[in-house]
Amino acid sequence: MGLKMKRVEFNHKTGYYLEIDGANIYYEEIKNAGKSILLFLHGGMGNIVDFNPIVPFFANDYHIVGIDSRGHGKSTLGTDSLTYKRLQLDVEAIVHHLQLKDINIIGFSDGGVVAYRLAMAKNISIQKIVTIGALCNQSCPELNENFFAGVTPEEYIIGFKQNFDFYEQHNPQPDAEKFIKCVEEMWFDKTENGYPGTIENINVPVLIVRGNDDMDSLENYVEMITQIQSSILFNIPFEGHVAWEKYPQFLAEVTKDFLNKKDLMYIVTENYKTEFTNPITLTVGEKVTIGKDPDPEMNPDTWINWAYCIKEDGSNAGFVPDQIIKKEGNYGIILENYSAKEMTVKKGEIVEGIKELNGWLLAKNKATDETGWIPLENLELK
Repeated sequence: MGLKMKRVEFNHKTGYYLEIDGANIYYEEIKNAGKSILLFLHGGMGNIVDFNPIVPFFANDYHIVGIDSRGHGKSTLGTDSLTYKRLQLDVEAIVHHLQLKDINIIGFSDGGVVAYRLAMAKNISIQKIVTIGALCNQSCPELNENFFAGVTPEEYIIGFKQNFDFYEQHNPQPDAEKFIKCVEEMWFDKTENGYPGTIENINVPVLIVRGNDDMDSLENYVEMITQIQSSILFNIPFEGHVAWEKYPQFLAEVTKDFLNKKDLMYIVTENYKTEFTNPITLTVGEKVTIGKDPDPEMNPDTWINWAYCIKEDGSNAGFVPDQIIKKEGNYGIILENYSAKEMTVKKGEIVEGIKELNGWLLAKNKATDETGWIPLENLELK
């Protein structure tokens, strides 16, 4: 482990404000001309300085941008409700203001939830996402309500002492009690402005980082990687919610490997047109009947290690990879979310490989952003 570091970090001195819908949002850039963009989004009650233990590890290789979330750090709260959607819109405004393209995001806790929303909204150009301690499902508001029940403003201020000391001294409009109330409302929000409910729609690569001693269960994180097509879970031993406290360089090295890994690109060598207009879609735990394909002309060699599955209600059927089926006689239990959607492509088009399986490639068309399966025999590595 020998990363050479530029000794630079967020300083809350060299940044700028952007007025967005009634609030002044503070951001900083650590400039590195010509390098890829890396955007840091911090957690609840915090600010961008929280990332300083790891920022120097990235400073040689990235043009870094950090944003104090609305109401946090040096950013004012404004009059809008504090929601994850509101934070998403603020980030999008700054990205457009700075004309940033093809950005990578590191989002911690609340910042990770915002990163998921950004990936789903597709209003900005995102390359890859790293989330740290950011559980994201529809049970989160209730989990938060139970965990923070009875916590007083004074206890928050003591627990986040360094952040609140800075806030009181440097925020243009400090009001700690109002700020805490707004953050809690965001954490407990059960509406569409809160936690996204369809992370299956995320189609950028995601590294999901969790400290093994985090308050949220490993099982919940494992469920997330079954929902996001191109995702990896990195569970760090001996770390808690802030998963870089003990081993910042360890987290930075793995994160850099993930960000630097080049995606495999393929060129279409032969046209392929799907004939399936209603592909089967299945979710984790769904029960299916395993049957025989009704088309007598179907070439069985095309479907080695694929099973013809019929939904339990009989509404649809199609081929499903054996690897994601727990078979029990003529029935099966689906082990991860799956769509049999194929992609129609033309010779010469470029696609990005997501997953290779049983002679097929799950790919993303870079030009149209469409995702689907293509026979490998119609492709070659670019």
